[in-house]
Amino acid sequence: MSRAPFFLLISAAITAAAPTLAVAADDPQLAEILQRLAAIEARLTALEAQSRHVAPPTAATADLDKIQKQQKQAARKRMAADRDNFQPEQLAQAERLYQVANNQPRSNQAKQNLEELLVKFPEMNRTGCGLMYLAQWSSGAERAERLQQAIDLYNGCYYGDGAQVGALARFLLAQHYLEQGDKGKARQLFDDLRQNFATAIDHRGELLTSQIPN
Repeated sequence: MSRAPFFLLISAAITAAAPTLAVAADDPQLAEILQRLAAIEARLTALEAQSRHVAPPTAATADLDKIQKQQKQAARKRMAADRDNFQPEQLAQAERLYQVANNQPRSNQAKQNLEELLVKFPEMNRTGCGLMYLAQWSSGAERAERLQQAIDLYNGCYYGDGAQVGALARFLLAQHYLEQGDKGKARQLFDDLRQNFATAIDHRGELLTSQIPN
């Protein structure tokens, strides 16, 4: 039963019960029932009021949902290319190396596995994601070098959630330059994102360009 008919039914029940209100004091059970009905009516009235104020999906929300689907489709296409170019056992080995980084982040074993991934499968999509781990676990000049390497060599790689390695690396490198006080280099990377990666998203599905500082 939908909310509106149920609301009308409860209201009708209370209206019909009105003549009995005068004798409710002599019937505790009836009084309790009427109190419950009144509480239900009040709750339904509040819910009806809330439903009238729920905002419909905005154009921006609909557009972002469409962008997220497009980015995930691009990720699936890139991963499919690896299935065409590598043997199943190679893909499985690469995935095992990569998953250590997920399960043991920043550990020596994770770093060793990712370095091995870079050497054994330099052209694989997962390797670009693995390099991003190494970059984010680094600091200073090494961090900048790793992120630039991700931009130069793994620009078109994707995470399964639709985040593009090259775009995310640009964003993180720009943030790094800002922290180092190099606003010029940061601005160049942010401009590159606006011009060439307007629909790139992060791991939460948010547009990277919407997070660029003013």
